[in-house]
Amino acid sequence: MNLTRRHVLLMMWIGAFLNLAPMPAEAAVRHIYLTWSGDPASSVRINVHTMTTPGQLAPQIHVVYDTVRAGAPGQYRWASTSTHIDPIEALPGRTVHSVLLDQLQPGTRHYYRVLSSQDAASTVYHFRTMPDEPSPLRFIVNGDMGIDEHARQLQSVAAAQDPQVALLGGDLAYSNGNWDHADRWDRWLDHWDSLMVTSTGDQIPIVSAIGNHEVRGGYAGTEQDAGLYLRYLPQSSKTFYDRQLGPHVALLVLDSGHLASHDGEPPGCSRHWCGTKTVTSALPSTTCRCSPDSASPAQPCHERVAASGNRCSRNLP
Repeated sequence: MNLTRRHVLLMMWIGAFLNLAPMPAEAAVRHIYLTWSGDPASSVRINVHTMTTPGQLAPQIHVVYDTVRAGAPGQYRWASTSTHIDPIEALPGRTVHSVLLDQLQPGTRHYYRVLSSQDAASTVYHFRTMPDEPSPLRFIVNGDMGIDEHARQLQSVAAAQDPQVALLGGDLAYSNGNWDHADRWDRWLDHWDSLMVTSTGDQIPIVSAIGNHEVRGGYAGTEQDAGLYLRYLPQSSKTFYDRQLGPHVALLVLDSGHLASHDGEPPGCSRHWCGTKTVTSALPSTTCRCSPDSASPAQPCHERVAASGNRCSRNLP
């Protein structure tokens, strides 16, 4: 990454920002956790919940970051501001801020601090980006989690495996799309904040699929029926999406009928999307359906790779 004029100007602004007089203590950061909405090798989304007295303006949130651990916030080389600010009307005083960090170095630990205009700077957090070269991938898969002591114990065991990412299959806080059960999400996120870090202290990013216990009524719902889940875990504009985890792993995250239909309505439903989704990979030992210009429709990937410069395009069934 290069220090651009934009970064320099933003850092000058942050220097003044840090010298502002402190605001009332009731404006506070509640949660800080990671999701992805782009390439996991070069970007990450830092999600920050802030709590203020109802009627008070939400604080401004900025993140300073670097590939080396710095002391004071002004010593970090790069900075980014909230790319999405979501005041939660059903929970007066709560705002979900989403700060996108991009142009990151693949396979590298990055350190960051969250700066709020109405609170002290956070402690130093850190995470690792996904590699963009072939390397082992370590991940955990979970779902039907809940918020009781068994869930806490399970998360402790999961984090001890030092995963690079957590793949969650839905039914997380069991709020059932009910804003009256928002406290369940606070407990779930409290557990995640405190437990889901590796043995070296890296935060573990979340890749989550929606489940029936995220949706009021469970199935065939609307976005309003899953407001807590969608607004707390910003990952994609749809409830089905893909992520490339390094050069060898393509991940498809599906919605099994909770908000998206399987039968073609509305347009872009899960079945249509998955049936036409093209994933590129470089898996020499895997047989895939190759493009029409191939000599054989069942041509092994290693032959297709050799003919196409180490890339094999395949349509998923």
